[in-house]
Amino acid sequence: MKSLLLLSLSALLWTSPLLAADTAPVSIENFAKLPDVRALALSPTGEYLAASVPRGNRTGIIVLRIDKMDVVSARDFGPDTHVLGLQWVSDTRLMGEIGENFGSLEQPSSAGELFAIDADGTTFTYLIGFRTRRRDPFRGAAGLLDSLTQDKDSAVIVTRPFDVSDRTYRPGYDKRASAETINVVSGRRDKIVDAPEKGPGSFVTDSDGFVRFFSGLGDSSLSAQTYQRSPAEPGRWSPVSLAGVDNIEPISATSGAAFVRGQGEHSTTCLYETDAAVSNASVLACREDVDLGFVAMSSDGSRPIRAYFQPGRFVSVNVAPDSSEGRLLEALQKRFEPNVLLPQGWSKDGNRLLFTVAGDKVPGEVFLFDRKEKRARFLLSSRRWIDHTKMAERKPIEYAARDGLTIRGYLTLPPSSTKQKRLPLVVLPHGGPIGVRDSWLWEPDAQLLASRGYAVLQVNFRGSGGYGGEFIEAGRKQWGQAMIDDIVDGTRWAIEQGYADAKRMCIYGASYGGYASLMSAVRQPDLFRCVVGYVGVYDLETMAKNTDITQSSYGREFFDDYIGKSAEELRSQSPMMRLAELKAPMLIVHGEEDKRAPFSEAEALRAALDQKNHPYEWMTREKEGHGFYALDNRVAFYETLLAFLGKHIGN
Repeated sequence: MKSLLLLSLSALLWTSPLLAADTAPVSIENFAKLPDVRALALSPTGEYLAASVPRGNRTGIIVLRIDKMDVVSARDFGPDTHVLGLQWVSDTRLMGEIGENFGSLEQPSSAGELFAIDADGTTFTYLIGFRTRRRDPFRGAAGLLDSLTQDKDSAVIVTRPFDVSDRTYRPGYDKRASAETINVVSGRRDKIVDAPEKGPGSFVTDSDGFVRFFSGLGDSSLSAQTYQRSPAEPGRWSPVSLAGVDNIEPISATSGAAFVRGQGEHSTTCLYETDAAVSNASVLACREDVDLGFVAMSSDGSRPIRAYFQPGRFVSVNVAPDSSEGRLLEALQKRFEPNVLLPQGWSKDGNRLLFTVAGDKVPGEVFLFDRKEKRARFLLSSRRWIDHTKMAERKPIEYAARDGLTIRGYLTLPPSSTKQKRLPLVVLPHGGPIGVRDSWLWEPDAQLLASRGYAVLQVNFRGSGGYGGEFIEAGRKQWGQAMIDDIVDGTRWAIEQGYADAKRMCIYGASYGGYASLMSAVRQPDLFRCVVGYVGVYDLETMAKNTDITQSSYGREFFDDYIGKSAEELRSQSPMMRLAELKAPMLIVHGEEDKRAPFSEAEALRAALDQKNHPYEWMTREKEGHGFYALDNRVAFYETLLAFLGKHIGN
């Protein structure tokens, strides 16, 4: 298997972070290709870099000696098997997660399988998953929690029994998760403790490796409850409560303090430091307008040193000004402005820092900073084929919705055009939608469309994540109402500002974005000249019965709470019920193995449009799920999309 991975590696390495500019147009394939690297991990000594590298229908693991960037070992696990997360558990041994392509997702996701391997490729152990069924009766998913580097043969993992339905394995959210120790050589497991409640959630260890916290959603769709335990009473979970702070989620803890996320008085998520008992808190970083995002940790993992927010572009704050590591991140961030620097890992002595630099024009460049050498060294590009000089700027925008609520988003204009006004516009609503948002970072759909002369509008409508709990709550049961109003209001804003030609506008989205595209077009039949629904949902009543979301009690409750429960609620917000109002031609694109938005949604929409003799185009792929993953299918979709847009609004 090694030679196959080395083909990827030869292109992955030693590619300049800034390609030489030329006049050739950016190919569709360059936007369709997925990143060269899926995960990175720096070894505790800083000697090795482990990377998961996709190649065709598989993703393998490569270990590099970082000083020379030469290959130490390479391995994959065969077709349709993908190495996802990686983490070192000692100076020379690492653990990884194995994933597969599931119909509910457009790209591989964890199958709950764990393995361990030495840096030189020897002493491979398959630790937990389907392939251990002969020696282990456990059927469930597992994930790495703490590497316990003080014990080179042990780690702490999380396990959760599977639910099985429709031949699909998924974590059993109706069951309790467990924290366990695992021997990373033999695979032997010993239970530490069960979660205090059922449902989605996560454990957090303290600086000694003790499983200290559990945060879960329990009976609530989006409100977290946190529990803690102590070495003195390891079998007793106690609820955590902080005055004025809701939805507490621990990040790390030492013997004298803990660090948590939580929602403060403005409903936005902030960063807090608490006492050891987690009874009193002080604010480390907070904004009234947006939530706390990524948190960078110290080299020993004991405390946060930098907090990140995204009001438009990224803003980050040094929360450890007395720390040399905090000051280093501050200096490096200034060096790479206006892009954002995101730490990926430290060596255990704090001398080496692995970090990614990303921005609206930069998909991701990986660097290593050596404090002794006092220099940052470029290592690799995640999308080496992207020429930054040809990418478009993504401008943060904001406007007032019809009810006065502030809505934010991004406007991407063609990079090479001298004309920046009255452009053909593509409105691109995001999927999710609850708790999900569009970001300022490089995004292939927007960049592809901008490269072909379109202005692209992306709106973080109410219900989107990143703007506080109240903003999310404003989207409750508003799938087809206020959330659509926000999209329409944003479109009219683009017209009023002179960016969009009101006679040349289309709307295109995936998943909820596909739903929102069709719903916007039926509610405003004269606004858009065409509609594209990609793996979309069109009939909420049938989706409630057929989607994989509602297969667990947690998912069922979430669906009922945030979309609707009664037949009347669901029908009133289903664009399928309002097709008589649709004027714009439609492109329907769907994966036939989709479990999230079942293929039957697309088939029913096609039948209804046939009955009404309404113009549409149709594109499906047999072995694709909730979005296309295979490169040839992604390229074909982009070609079809551009041809459809060109037919109806030009370019």
